[in-house]
Amino acid sequence: MMLGEIFAAFGALEPYDRFQIGGLIHDPTRCFPVTTADFAMLAVPGDGATRTGFLQLLQAALIPVVDGALSPYTLRALVPRVAVLRGGVETSPLTTNRLVALVRANGHPTWGDLAGCTIGDVRRWHGAGQQMTAQLIVAAVAAVLHNAPDEHGVQLTLALHAAPRNGVCAALDACLASLPDARGRFAFERDELRLDEQRTASSDRPMTHQFIGVGPEHVRKLRAVARRHILEVTRQDAALEQRVVELAAVIGLATDHDGLRHALATLDLPGLSEPAGLLAIWLAGPYRAVPGHDGWWSPRPVELIEATNTLLATGGGVHTHDVVIKDLASFGMTAAQAEGWLCRQRVRIERGVVVDLRGSAAAIGERVLEATGQAMSYRELCSWMPAEISASALATELQRNRTFIETGPDRWELADWGGEPSAHLVRLSIEVTAEEVAGTDAALSSEVASLLRLRPGIPLILGTRFGPLALCFDGCQVVRGTARPVVLASGASIGDVLWFVVDPRDLAVEVSVEPGTTTPANSKLATITPTSTHRSTV
Repeated sequence: MMLGEIFAAFGALEPYDRFQIGGLIHDPTRCFPVTTADFAMLAVPGDGATRTGFLQLLQAALIPVVDGALSPYTLRALVPRVAVLRGGVETSPLTTNRLVALVRANGHPTWGDLAGCTIGDVRRWHGAGQQMTAQLIVAAVAAVLHNAPDEHGVQLTLALHAAPRNGVCAALDACLASLPDARGRFAFERDELRLDEQRTASSDRPMTHQFIGVGPEHVRKLRAVARRHILEVTRQDAALEQRVVELAAVIGLATDHDGLRHALATLDLPGLSEPAGLLAIWLAGPYRAVPGHDGWWSPRPVELIEATNTLLATGGGVHTHDVVIKDLASFGMTAAQAEGWLCRQRVRIERGVVVDLRGSAAAIGERVLEATGQAMSYRELCSWMPAEISASALATELQRNRTFIETGPDRWELADWGGEPSAHLVRLSIEVTAEEVAGTDAALSSEVASLLRLRPGIPLILGTRFGPLALCFDGCQVVRGTARPVVLASGASIGDVLWFVVDPRDLAVEVSVEPGTTTPANSKLATITPTSTHRSTV
């Protein structure tokens, strides 16, 4: 029995897995197997450790590809002889009780029932994860080896596609097959063709040079020879060259993973799961992952990073949404791809305006005010800040940076708008209760920190004729200390209200006692405007 009769999709496996399996089962008197056809013509491993090792390697290799390359294909297409098996899945020596329960629960207890199921159908079953699906395929392989008659009565499926390859696809296959050195092909496929997200990051997989047993410099030479050979073969095929040019035009300067898939499908080329499809992408670019832009691919990633970074930084970091999308379209991105990229950036989009949220608190605050075109409160500005910029950092910038001015109680504008700075008084009220007389602390609103220029780590002591009142940050919360000394010295009774009127410029404080919760009647204070009143919470 030949290997192609028990499994027909070796070309869909990762290079590492394919070459590892080849190293285990190949005939030393023949060329090392690299293509699906090479594997198909090998003899099936005999009983014993070699066959067991082959089945273990195959199952491990199938796990990462069951959701991709293998998904559209039936079990019969992957394991040709499964069609002649009789009985249920329990006839396989590798079937587990869990696997038997899974196929029975989904109404496919026999191999005949399963033969027409696609791998995608199996994956949609409840409880059929990647590992269980791979186990089902290998169980079918083991069942063929254990139960099928050793005769060549089944037509081999030597390629993953049921339909014949078109001329360009066949030419891509031929390019890879023409590489004279199996080690060179492995190095070329693993290091040149694989897209970054398809590379296996597992630390237990050796580097390319470790796997093929040569030094890193030798691997570089093998890749260089393979590159020259592939390019030379491509130049000799005008139809292939023309299709590569068409592919590059469809993909453009930048695209995402779905764009690569769509471009290959549009031109009737193999998919990304096949070496031939990856070779087409390599010839058209080669397309590489763009660092910092997850899911983007470009033949010139460094230039693209510079261009997109510049795009958001220019114009003061404030842009209209439509203009940004049009600029990204000039890089080859579709509207959907551009929207996806924009959603991943550190920006905020409000009313059709895109604001860059990278940089310092001062830079972001300036962009936000420029974008909204109106005065904003401290709390409103805080809502625009990214998580790593603290509220205290913004408060410090608003108080010290001459880019900003306060034109009213907690109303911040850009200085170049020409507004007049406001001199206002801050009024705090404390309702005298039994708890206040006992000496409790209390929380204050966050606006107090901005209006009185309170900074974390530096307590603010308001001196009054009745004694001090301390304000400070407790974490992110503004709190005041006990008002007991002021309550006792002022002669206030339970039910009265203490009013503290503070001038933020010099922290001068005047205190008055009013019955109930009315506004203070002091005529001198009532004539000073504007004022901002903040009631403490107890």
